Amino acid sequence: MKFGYEMDDRAVSEIIGAILVFGLVVISLVIFQTNAVPAANEEVEFDHNQEVQADLLGLDAALSDAAASGNGGTAVVTVGMDYPTRFLFRNPPPVSGTLTTETSRFSIENAEAVGDAETDDYWDGDALPYESRQLVYRVDYNIYENAPTTVLSHGVVYDAFGDGTTRRIDAGGFIDGRSIELTALAGRRNESRVGDVSVPVTAQSAPTETVRVHDDPAVPDDNITLTVRTGATAAEWEAFLEDEMTEGYVARVDPGSGNTVKVVLEEDTTYQLELARVAVGSAPYTATPAYVTADGATDRSVVAGTPTDLTVEVRDEYNGPVAGEDVTFTIDDGDGATTTETVTTDGEGRATLSHTPSESVTVTATVDGGTGADGDPLSVVYDLTASTGPGGGDDDSGSINRGDIGVYYTDAEIGSGNRQDEMTVTFRSRDDTYTMREARISFISAEASVTGARVFSTDADGNRLQNIVDEPPGEDDVLTVTDDFSPIRSGVTIQQGAANQETYVFDFDAPLRGGQSRQEFFVLSVVFEDSSGNQRTQTFFIGETP
Repeated sequence: MKFGYEMDDRAVSEIIGAILVFGLVVISLVIFQTNAVPAANEEVEFDHNQEVQADLLGLDAALSDAAASGNGGTAVVTVGMDYPTRFLFRNPPPVSGTLTTETSRFSIENAEAVGDAETDDYWDGDALPYESRQLVYRVDYNIYENAPTTVLSHGVVYDAFGDGTTRRIDAGGFIDGRSIELTALAGRRNESRVGDVSVPVTAQSAPTETVRVHDDPAVPDDNITLTVRTGATAAEWEAFLEDEMTEGYVARVDPGSGNTVKVVLEEDTTYQLELARVAVGSAPYTATPAYVTADGATDRSVVAGTPTDLTVEVRDEYNGPVAGEDVTFTIDDGDGATTTETVTTDGEGRATLSHTPSESVTVTATVDGGTGADGDPLSVVYDLTASTGPGGGDDDSGSINRGDIGVYYTDAEIGSGNRQDEMTVTFRSRDDTYTMREARISFISAEASVTGARVFSTDADGNRLQNIVDEPPGEDDVLTVTDDFSPIRSGVTIQQGAANQETYVFDFDAPLRGGQSRQEFFVLSVVFEDSSGNQRTQTFFIGETP
């Protein structure tokens, strides 16, 4: 007799098959966990790193926008990340990235203001230092090895790798042709988390006044030099600025001391300097006066009994306006009698004194700390020469148009009929050949609708040749009334000698009423350069001559 039962061979085979299939599934899962999952997660980490770089480019754009417009905003940087859910598979822990600010700085050397005798009291070529910071992103991924540190420094976003190499990400920078755009970054951040970090951007000194600067033409090898503290080498910055070195105005990049590089610009070139201070997060800032500049010429010929406005602008170290600052105007008649008046600057940093002179006076505008001396950055000195109306123009014309540097005007005539918007002016030189470099119209007594003039050279018969005003591309070649100095085309000279003269047509944008009155006049200031390369500004009080 037999007890139990005898197992069917087919059932045993099915069990063994199931065990084998299960083992194969387990082996497949293990292989997937150890190979496919890490590869997929490495791709996720790499994509996240690219996303962070894009976020930093967005933050850089937000900083640039705040510097240009004065408006703040918020940028978001996804500093950390988690992995997508993978059913049955195990992911590593989430990755926490770190966004920090680190100490940086920059300085500007050999930059002198062009065509502004007050602004160049501050922008006089001395080295001016600025504190700043840079933003640095660091991350240690679980799988993606050798992930770079990404840096936002002085308008450039680049990756720094562990082997010492760098890779520029953007096409930005602080040099664009003849434009210098440097932003001091303030504030402290130290964010380490998984997920997004909101970075508030606040404009603290922006937008600012553009200052035209150049190196001293009389001093060789004094190129404008921008020194920046950075983690990248001079050779790497040469690569960053390659386009500006080959097609722009960067002459070279030199290594400096203390982790700095020196970006040296081409000589004998005028640059547009734009500075700003922008904060990421909390960074208290109170604008303080760095210098005071005049709106208009400081040596003026005025009509006795006629009000004249004297406007100054108080600026901080970033060329931004300082509001709420008291400006003291001191009026001195030269005989020991003085009067003072205090005017508070408005939101644009401007303070205006309306003065009606009865005689020639000196008016000094100072802010707290100013000495009142001509040449002091915190003082502006006006010399007002009073007369009863526009004077003649020969070289013995007394206090008006006296030709301090040898240039004087001999004739001025307003057109008739439908040409009353033109004034023809003839100039001569008594002692040298003078080249016109810049010019501005600070005042005109005609209709309020007159805002500026084009200036044309003429031939011996009075025919127009060319407009001598040479503004940068995109701007009108016009001397705008009360605007900054405008550049003059090269080669515009006034030759020495009684037989030589140069006649120009000032074509204003509205009639001067010359057919009704001979009292219409305007004040013209010209920066002249003599044959030795010395530059001085001459102011002319030009009215129609009898």
